[in-house]
Amino acid sequence: MPSAEYQDLLGESNPKFVVKLFHKRLIDILKVQDADLLNGLKERNFKTWSGPEDTGFIMSKSGFTRVI
Repeated sequence: MPSAEYQDLLGESNPKFVVKLFHKRLIDILKVQDADLLNGLKERNFKTWSGPEDTGFIMSKSGFTRVI
Protein backbone atom coordinates (compact mmCIF):
# COMPACT_ATOMS: atom_id res chain seq x y z
CA MET A 1 0.00 0.00 0.00
CA PRO A 2 1.36 3.44 -0.88
CA SER A 3 2.29 5.78 1.94
CA ALA A 4 -0.26 8.25 3.30
CA GLU A 5 1.88 11.10 1.97
CA TYR A 6 1.78 9.63 -1.55
CA GLN A 7 -1.97 9.03 -1.35
CA ASP A 8 -2.57 12.62 -0.20
CA LEU A 9 -0.44 13.95 -3.04
CA LEU A 10 -2.31 11.81 -5.56
CA GLY A 11 -5.72 12.84 -4.21
CA GLU A 12 -4.91 16.54 -4.13
CA SER A 13 -3.36 16.54 -7.61
CA ASN A 14 -6.79 16.35 -9.26
CA PRO A 15 -8.34 19.69 -10.26
CA LYS A 16 -11.12 20.53 -7.81
CA PHE A 17 -13.71 21.15 -10.51
CA VAL A 18 -13.09 17.61 -11.83
CA VAL A 19 -13.44 16.17 -8.33
CA LYS A 20 -16.68 18.10 -7.87
CA LEU A 21 -18.12 16.75 -11.12
CA PHE A 22 -17.12 13.21 -10.10
CA HIS A 23 -18.79 13.61 -6.70
CA LYS A 24 -21.95 14.99 -8.32
CA ARG A 25 -22.13 11.92 -10.55
CA LEU A 26 -21.46 9.62 -7.60
CA ILE A 27 -24.19 11.22 -5.47
CA ASP A 28 -26.71 10.70 -8.29
CA ILE A 29 -25.83 6.99 -8.33
CA LEU A 30 -26.06 6.73 -4.54
CA LYS A 31 -29.47 8.42 -4.52
CA VAL A 32 -30.77 5.65 -6.79
CA GLN A 33 -29.19 2.90 -4.70
CA ASP A 34 -30.46 4.41 -1.44
CA ALA A 35 -33.91 5.36 -2.75
CA ASP A 36 -35.80 3.13 -0.30
CA LEU A 37 -33.91 4.54 2.67
CA LEU A 38 -34.23 8.15 1.53
CA ASN A 39 -37.95 7.76 0.79
CA GLY A 40 -38.53 6.14 4.18
CA LEU A 41 -36.78 9.03 5.91
CA LYS A 42 -38.79 11.57 3.92
CA GLU A 43 -42.07 9.82 4.81
CA ARG A 44 -41.16 10.19 8.48
CA ASN A 45 -40.34 13.90 8.06
CA PHE A 46 -36.57 13.54 8.28
CA LYS A 47 -34.61 16.07 6.30
CA THR A 48 -31.84 14.86 4.03
CA TRP A 49 -29.15 16.84 2.27
CA SER A 50 -26.97 15.88 -0.67
CA GLY A 51 -24.36 18.55 -0.07
CA PRO A 52 -23.82 21.78 -1.96
CA GLU A 53 -25.16 21.47 -5.50
CA ASP A 54 -25.73 17.71 -4.90
CA THR A 55 -22.00 17.02 -4.57
CA GLY A 56 -22.04 15.27 -1.20
CA PHE A 57 -20.85 16.04 2.28
CA ILE A 58 -17.14 15.89 1.42
CA MET A 59 -17.41 18.78 -1.02
CA SER A 60 -19.13 20.88 1.66
CA LYS A 61 -15.98 20.59 3.78
CA SER A 62 -13.57 21.30 0.93
CA GLY A 63 -14.50 24.97 0.63
CA PHE A 64 -14.89 24.50 -3.13
CA THR A 65 -18.58 24.80 -3.89
CA ARG A 66 -18.91 26.19 -7.41
CA VAL A 67 -18.33 24.56 -10.79
CA ILE A 68 -15.98 26.50 -13.03
